Amino acid sequence: MGRYRIAFVLHAKAGQPDVKYLECRLKWDGSRRIVALSMGYRVDPDKWIPEAQRCRANSFHGPAKTPASEINSEVERYAAAAREVFAGLDSPSRDEVSRRMRAKLGRHDGKEIPRIVPAFRIFVAEQSVLCGWAPSTVTRMNVVGRHLEDYGKMKTFGDVTKARLAGYLEFLRDDLGMSDVTAHRQIGYLKWFLRWAADDKGWLQLPDWRAFRPKFKPSAKPVIYLTWGELMQVWNFHDPERPWLDGVRDIFCFCAFTSLRFSDAQALRWTDVGPDAIMVTTQKTRDALTIELNKWSREILSRYDRPDAPMRVFPQMTNQVANRAVKTICQACGIDTPVRVTTFKGGERKDVVRKKYELVGTHAARRTFVVNALQMGINATTVMQWTGHSDYNSMKPYIAVVDAARAEAMRGFDALEK
Repeated sequence: MGRYRIAFVLHAKAGQPDVKYLECRLKWDGSRRIVALSMGYRVDPDKWIPEAQRCRANSFHGPAKTPASEINSEVERYAAAAREVFAGLDSPSRDEVSRRMRAKLGRHDGKEIPRIVPAFRIFVAEQSVLCGWAPSTVTRMNVVGRHLEDYGKMKTFGDVTKARLAGYLEFLRDDLGMSDVTAHRQIGYLKWFLRWAADDKGWLQLPDWRAFRPKFKPSAKPVIYLTWGELMQVWNFHDPERPWLDGVRDIFCFCAFTSLRFSDAQALRWTDVGPDAIMVTTQKTRDALTIELNKWSREILSRYDRPDAPMRVFPQMTNQVANRAVKTICQACGIDTPVRVTTFKGGERKDVVRKKYELVGTHAARRTFVVNALQMGINATTVMQWTGHSDYNSMKPYIAVVDAARAEAMRGFDALEK
């Protein structure tokens, strides 16, 4: 058929004469048939050019301050969808045009569907409550939303194709400089959101995304932990010129002697501390754990147990601040063994040798606990009861480290003289 008229106009909703929304109108068969599609944008009339049917360049619209470039891009997308719908059709019905347009645009059953970024915010708000996300998880997912917004090529669910997803992966690798491991994690977060949008909300009808399964080469990531000798160096660390580092040292060592995560050590209250053990509910997995105390963890607690002690046991700080401080402490202690780190980016291998203190963070304390416990001969099942690990596979990297250390120790006999 090919003969049709398309117009983009501003219209007001009932009771709001001064508030204008953008609408796409299609007419054919001598203007006797019409389909109107609301585009979901609030547009300021004084910044709209009726003759061009576009927003004035560099203008911003509505309370959300939507840029003209985004609205004009959506106008182009609707125009392109109309060209495809009418190509080859012979006097289609109104319902057929409406159905085909909505399918091309990724709209479902005539209902207004939010765009990708606002939908992602709804996803985070809903799932954070239903699943009891920790604040750190909310922060992590909000970062994913910002990446989607910065990518800018998946504005609606109709844009979620294999080609656009491949472009998003390239954006993560090339523009944001992510390694394959990090990009893989980001794609996993995105597909979690897409499953929710498709299965729970019915917003995503195009099936392409389900077949998007990029292959990644896993990095040979070393297990960063402190040996007993290195841990004792940190235990004995004190810098009179930087006394605040003592608090970071104590938190790190407490985690290294109890298996706590940094977030759980920060949340530890005196009401959680008993005479022989601490009772905690972990923030990450919501596991209720009882962890027996030893002489090292008891000594650290004694440093903070005073009549005027606050409710929380340890000084409060962000994980970022603590990570930097731990690196500073380890550098001062001379923990600078070279460590090879291998990463892959788009299939390209990259080997970097770093000093150990550069790789140590607060989570290294938990790994230190696991490795040292296994080296002392404590069985993995008991260690898992302290750490809260429910999957034995998660212990395999630590067991491999212990086995390698045992083999290295045995080679010491080879150097002995008869």
